[in-house]
Amino acid sequence: MNDLVARLLGAASLQTWYLEHRTGVRRWRERVPTTWLTELSLEDAITRATRGQVDWLERGLGQGPPSIAPARLPSAARAAGASLRVHRIHTLDPRIREVALAFLAAFGEEISVNAYASPPGATGLASHTDPYDVFVLHTAGTKRWFLEGREGEAPIPYAEATGGTHGELVLEPGDLLFLPAHMRHRAQVLDGPSLHLTLSVQVKSPRSLVEWLATELDDGGSEPAWLPRRAQDDVDYAPSVAALRRAALAQLDATACARWLRYREGVEYERTLASFADHRATAARRYR
Repeated sequence: MNDLVARLLGAASLQTWYLEHRTGVRRWRERVPTTWLTELSLEDAITRATRGQVDWLERGLGQGPPSIAPARLPSAARAAGASLRVHRIHTLDPRIREVALAFLAAFGEEISVNAYASPPGATGLASHTDPYDVFVLHTAGTKRWFLEGREGEAPIPYAEATGGTHGELVLEPGDLLFLPAHMRHRAQVLDGPSLHLTLSVQVKSPRSLVEWLATELDDGGSEPAWLPRRAQDDVDYAPSVAALRRAALAQLDATACARWLRYREGVEYERTLASFADHRATAARRYR
């Protein structure tokens, strides 16, 4: 699988690949063998899922499934015409875990894999964006993807997607698609049942650094700098804002970035393999 990832990237380094491709979508010509992942293997993985790890997508929204045995969820979802989503499925299936580890080795970033199983004609999530880069690996059926531009871009008429930010394209088994962060998209099943994986790459971004600093504030044990609520025309409003700004900037000292990078290097493998329950327990504190 590591060799496959290297061929798919087709670049001497990850940095080179990002500079060339992160501005738009990319669809690979080379197809990935996917016969190892079927709806039956998905159903087997679901029997090992924990509470909350599986949900439904109906009318574009995530819904909690009914309180029935996990083994019955796939058939119940099909009967309801809903898409079934399994969060962090790589913690349930050793073959998908190998894929996650291969991407982790290639990117040096935390990886999370979700699975989406849909009956014919079903629509998954409504048009949305993700704050992280996503690789879509389609494994069964066919699904049309609608690419609607980046956040803030005005919609334009659809055309066949060729690596830009707008268009339509159909994915078939073995197709691999790259969606950069903040790309608005949605998908609809054409011939089903359909099954695909999303591999999200939790890159080291300024946003993730700030989120980590927030956890440092929580653990610091220092007294909060309580500031009274003021009206903007109060004489002490500006000094209060300045004090709050100094308190926030104090967390971004000369060593903060280096400490954060060392921390990420130490936990990315651990967090990639963390069970759904363990990962969810620390989700509010993103890098803890």
